[in-house]
Amino acid sequence: MGNGLQDQLLNMGLVDKKKAAQVKKDNYKKNKKKQKNKKIEIDEAKILAQQAIEEKKQRDRELNLEKERIAQEKAIQAQIKQIIDLNKITKNNGDIQFNFQADNKVKTLRVSEEIHKHLGQGLLAVVSTEQGFEIVPKAIADKISQRDNSLVVLQNSRDEEEIDEYYSDYEIPDDLMW
Repeated sequence: MGNGLQDQLLNMGLVDKKKAAQVKKDNYKKNKKKQKNKKIEIDEAKILAQQAIEEKKQRDRELNLEKERIAQEKAIQAQIKQIIDLNKITKNNGDIQFNFQADNKVKTLRVSEEIHKHLGQGLLAVVSTEQGFEIVPKAIADKISQRDNSLVVLQNSRDEEEIDEYYSDYEIPDDLMW
């Protein structure tokens, strides 16, 4: 089928065949260019959509990792609280003051003589809780420090061999009374 207007202009003699063919060719090229540009635009839109999807997936992954990290921290804090509650040693508000440093301040606990002795020997340790400070066995303090080292406020450790080596050059008098 021919172009109705083109045929009419040719019949009237207003346009020659060469000019009509040129116009037809130009129209064909324009249509072809439009189709090509549409494909490129569609491809660009697809690429942008894919990029947006990938960015959203990445944000979701980061948010999930953050949520998992927070949940794990909460679980660790709950474990620590449970360990302390199950293994704390009652202080019984003894007669002896036990002083230790926490947060650059000197803190005091009233403990019995036996607990005071064990704290000095490193058999017991002081840990920080939401309610204050608690005394726990050394093994429990080690477990707590594996999970969160900042909660163990005081944990004495004494190597008897080091102490003996340091003082080996000094003679202990026989009549010394402690």
